[in-house]
Amino acid sequence: MLLRIGRDSNGMFYSSNMNRLDYKKVKSLYNSGLSQRDIANWFGVSQRSVLRFFQKNNIESRSINYNYVSEIKRLKGISSFKFNDYNFGYFYGVLLGDGTIGQKRIALHVKDYDFIDKFRKVSEYLELNCSKITVDKKGHKMICIHNRELAYFFRKMKLTKGHNLNLLFDDAVIGFINGFIDSEGYVAKERKRIVVVNINKNIINFVSAELSKRNVINKVLKSDYLYKIYISSVNVNNFNRLFKFSIKRKQLRLEHICQKRKA
Repeated sequence: MLLRIGRDSNGMFYSSNMNRLDYKKVKSLYNSGLSQRDIANWFGVSQRSVLRFFQKNNIESRSINYNYVSEIKRLKGISSFKFNDYNFGYFYGVLLGDGTIGQKRIALHVKDYDFIDKFRKVSEYLELNCSKITVDKKGHKMICIHNRELAYFFRKMKLTKGHNLNLLFDDAVIGFINGFIDSEGYVAKERKRIVVVNINKNIINFVSAELSKRNVINKVLKSDYLYKIYISSVNVNNFNRLFKFSIKRKQLRLEHICQKRKA
């Protein structure tokens, strides 16, 4: 692996590792509106590395006065987001499942405390300021992140409906699946299978494909307006090796099925 060391315009040392840049991911990020500097921050390389990558791969750069609505605002918190980071993937998966993205805030309203507590810890890891966990009259837990720019980021990146899931890679994919199944998955104990349900076909197909890549064989069926992923009892052990429900009651059901499979 080639590592180049040099100095930037301010005389500071930087490292350039073009092997860390993936063509498809770079193109997707750039077409989504991120600048070369933003892309460098995502991959943890120098801006010069990104420029050289563009030149080497004949990627046409936007002119300085290019009127693109992109311009994702640089703000506190966003800099800690990485499309290859487990925690960002988990955070995103939960939002697409049970989260609400408004104009000024992001909120999660769920039944299980262990679930919302994990979401809080992940959010704090991403340097996001969360409200205290509150409980309504029905016993449901709620947490909010009041951040107008963060909500703007998700809308501008078209992340609110899962259009840019191909931007995720490495550990972020694992995190996304974990967050999404925490929100939308359940364990059918009698039929000894896992079911993941959502109305968004793109998200379901993405999760299904990524599970298959990891030898968790599944099938997708449509029921009315819902799309469902079915993971049969034959594949629950493979699923349990890679993914865990943060909701204890769901994880206990899963482990019970796995133990019966071994018996």
